[in-house]
Amino acid sequence: MKDIRDGKMSIFGGPDDTGVSPSEGLALVTNQSEFNQLREFFLPTQPEGTTGFARRLNPEKFYIACRWNFSETSRAFLRETFVTVTNPANGKSAQAKPVDFGPSLATGRVTDLSPGLANHLGLETDQRCIVEIPLPSSDPDQPASPDPVLPPVDGLPLPSPFASRLATIAKQEFDQFGGTDEGQTPLRERIRNYYDFLGFDFESVEVPWSAVFISFCVKKAGAVSSEFDFSPEHSQFVFQAIQNAARGEGVFRGFDFTTQSVRVGDILHSNRPSGTFDFDFAAAHRDYPSHSAIVVARGIDHNGKFAMTVGGNERNTVGLRRVTLNASGVAVQRSDEKFISIIKDLK
Repeated sequence: MKDIRDGKMSIFGGPDDTGVSPSEGLALVTNQSEFNQLREFFLPTQPEGTTGFARRLNPEKFYIACRWNFSETSRAFLRETFVTVTNPANGKSAQAKPVDFGPSLATGRVTDLSPGLANHLGLETDQRCIVEIPLPSSDPDQPASPDPVLPPVDGLPLPSPFASRLATIAKQEFDQFGGTDEGQTPLRERIRNYYDFLGFDFESVEVPWSAVFISFCVKKAGAVSSEFDFSPEHSQFVFQAIQNAARGEGVFRGFDFTTQSVRVGDILHSNRPSGTFDFDFAAAHRDYPSHSAIVVARGIDHNGKFAMTVGGNERNTVGLRRVTLNASGVAVQRSDEKFISIIKDLK
């Protein structure tokens, strides 16, 4: 089966596209790992005066932006596939790589094409084209493969099978639902699924659900209630993990974030905006507002070491964020939403 888009097109990407800012990124390329996966579609070096992936796109390569239905074609799936673009006026077709989400509905267009692709097909802005998007056969609600393996980075050993599963599950949730508002289908229904899976009562997406998201991912990865305090409050499972570490027991252990190098599968715990709680407070209290996110990748680029986290209820969606690390791999404290602790797993 295919998803067919038929309508007007425009052109985007590359050093000369002043329609995107010098720092503008791409919806399907959000970190160094994803960049490496699609490296052939980018220029060898960042154009002078720019920092974003959009301006680094190689205009001669065949790439495309479209308003993808992420509930049917996830970001991960799109990065691994090609779509077919056809100019119905001359019958010419070509394969193109999805790299971004767009254009805006307000433009009246269905797709943005690379300059090279448009030229190859004989298309100019606002002319008609047809985009054929293959649909995967997999069900997003099916569990992750038993032991997905993430590649080692920065000289680190491979994550444990549990840590790999946890990171993969969190990343799958972002790929499927990231960018969709919590009040919209399909994320609204998915949030209810998180509650149902844990046996929690669902009230509304207006109730903070970020801790439910973490609990869902940890449970789906294979943890049980005797190991992890599944809760709609981050402070609950963080307190248990800190107590575990103090006693030297349990498979989830909480530490002051300044003492531990960040690894894939860790859970980074932080304040909500303007919060001021620290590790000592977290070690002594079970009930206070906070947030946490799962580390899904770690890497190094021209800006230094970094980690990528996925969390729920970040800007009302499933969010992906970059965390700056120091030379030892420890999270660098932020000016807002300050880090409190880190949960390591021994499972």
